[in-house]
Amino acid sequence: MTTADMTAPNAVFRDNSANPSVDQLKAARAILGMNQDQIGRRAGVSPKTMIAVEARRCSLASLNTLVGAYLGMGITFQANADYTVCTVTRRYSEPQTPPPLPSE
Repeated sequence: MTTADMTAPNAVFRDNSANPSVDQLKAARAILGMNQDQIGRRAGVSPKTMIAVEARRCSLASLNTLVGAYLGMGITFQANADYTVCTVTRRYSEPQTPPPLPSE
């Protein structure tokens, strides 16, 4: 369970198995082939925040911002019911073929 009151606006994220683990966050970054600075810029967070998130010393809002950015890049975080097996996958989508141009 979390160690902070999650209703507080500046709640600090410590440990909650419902959220991605540090290893999952690092794996997501590796799958994308990006470093902390690149992910941080895409997510709109500072390098200091990226370090804090991956060290589990961040606000829940910062974690949610980063996870949202990963989701937008096709990353999915999953775990089994007791969180003993956690996975990170990347969703690839094929570009859609544009419809044919109408004939004149």
